Amino acid sequence: MKIHYTTQFKKDYKRIKKQNKDLSKLRTVIEKLSSKPILFGIYIAITSCY
Repeated sequence: MKIHYTTQFKKDYKRIKKQNKDLSKLRTVIEKLSSKPILFGIYIAITSCY
């Protein structure tokens, strides 16, 4: 799954990077979320209920 980063995310990432925070944790979470196609199915199921 290709990840699309928003402008706000890019700004936040840049700010966190300047603060010398641990970016490996963020990368790990992004990788885990992008490798789970089931989340998209859950999103479709939830939105179709409304």
